[in-house]
Amino acid sequence: MAAISIVALSSQALACGGEGKKQRAAHHIKRMDSNGDKFISRQEHMAFAEKRFDMADANKDGKLSAKEIKMSHLKKQKDRLDKRMQKLDQQAEP
Repeated sequence: MAAISIVALSSQALACGGEGKKQRAAHHIKRMDSNGDKFISRQEHMAFAEKRFDMADANKDGKLSAKEIKMSHLKKQKDRLDKRMQKLDQQAEP
């Protein structure tokens, strides 16, 4: 599971270029860095990965099906879109 998270994190960081890449990495560190030392320990990474796994495991059977993975990704995409739309709405308000 840790390897999957590391690959996902790395591919997300690589998907952004230049400043976007740095901002994305800083965002991920901020989300996982529970003690605020600006580093991700193995324990912090595993806790983050376990939390994400548990969120995706809709039927709580301790396994992820292809459908659960897909639904988890779709939910994350929807949440990001909703957040962006709220920001745009706030910027558009006089």
